[in-house]
Amino acid sequence: MNHFRLLVVLALLSSSVIAFADDGGCGQNRSVRKQFGPYPLSEQLHREFAGKVDYAVGSDGTFESEVFTYLGAIQLGTRQWHVAYLELVSGISCRGTRRLLVFDDGLHYVGQYSHFNETPIRIAGSAVVFRNEVDGRKDVLVDFGTSGPPTSIFIEGDGPYERYYR
Repeated sequence: MNHFRLLVVLALLSSSVIAFADDGGCGQNRSVRKQFGPYPLSEQLHREFAGKVDYAVGSDGTFESEVFTYLGAIQLGTRQWHVAYLELVSGISCRGTRRLLVFDDGLHYVGQYSHFNETPIRIAGSAVVFRNEVDGRKDVLVDFGTSGPPTSIFIEGDGPYERYYR
């Protein structure tokens, strides 16, 4: 009789594990898209980006969630740069990637920055402001200066990868 009870307990445990694994958690490729920003501008920028890069991961059914956020425009003399933030969660392990996207005044995709942990939160003058998620003391700023988007940005680390604080 003890073996029977053990089998019942094991059966109950295994069914709860199966239910937990199939509860709609991460890795289900639900393809949930969200866009934040003025319509139709944010939608147009998102379409421009998706059409210009190899964006197979962003195809429906291949990712968990995608959030596209229009941060604003940076005006430098007669040039204007539109800046957006894309956060994509994909794969069975639900790996997240963050990209800062840059578009020119004609709303053409110019390029992107990636591999950063901080979250860009707004535009301030000629800079993109990132929330400092390491120590919370100061926001991190990446300044476009007077000539436009920098070739590369370094937000964290040591040596040439100093944090940009202002």
